[in-house]
Amino acid sequence: MLRDNPAAASGAPGLLIVTGGGSGIGAAVVRQAAADGWMVLSLSRSGMREPLTPDQQARVESVQLDLVRDWRESGLAFAQSVLHRHTRGARRIALVHNAAFSFNDTAQSPGFPDMSALIDLSTVIPARMNELLIPRMQRGSSILFVGSTLSHRGVAGSLSYVTAKHALLGLARATAKDLYGTGIHSLSICPGPTETPMLRSLYGEERFGMFEPLMSEGRLASPEEIARVVLFAAASPQMHGATIDAAFGEHL
Repeated sequence: MLRDNPAAASGAPGLLIVTGGGSGIGAAVVRQAAADGWMVLSLSRSGMREPLTPDQQARVESVQLDLVRDWRESGLAFAQSVLHRHTRGARRIALVHNAAFSFNDTAQSPGFPDMSALIDLSTVIPARMNELLIPRMQRGSSILFVGSTLSHRGVAGSLSYVTAKHALLGLARATAKDLYGTGIHSLSICPGPTETPMLRSLYGEERFGMFEPLMSEGRLASPEEIARVVLFAAASPQMHGATIDAAFGEHL
């Protein structure tokens, strides 16, 4: 369990907050950040589903919540009870907007009401979290958006996911403009097909034949590879406003 003022811990590079930290890319970010010395606050619907070492456990607090449902129901009260408590005194904050879910739908048959929830999760909730946390961020802090190569291209059969990821990229670009000159840098990381529970649940064993031929390395990316890009971005103010495609050339 983290102390009330976790980021003030001696030698810690700061506090990293990640949404969707229970599994996949989010969990890999949690593990890598803790290994790098960050104090970590993970917010996820599932809670932390992947194992942590004892050293990592000492630096991580996992809060289980449904961001869409809980935010709609409690809003500011949730932010005050969780985000405010953990960011008090933080000398540097990295906020990683990673939470997502996916399903197959089309223009002929949109996936309502899940489409609305997914767009909220990709835009309204990150924007609200930014509003609450930016006043607490000192120079050297960062806001990172985990999108997808589908943030800037379309595919058939993923109407809601493509729409939400495009919207997230727009939010990232507008946020970077508004933060210009503040000492807080913001950028987006757009992974290609990555070996995550979400991809496995959507495509099963077919994922290998569908995606590996598109990748320059002939394989899916691992969550750990994407996590390293995210942590690099958190320490790279010179990349303010950038969009990083971490996709083995799948987007070309």
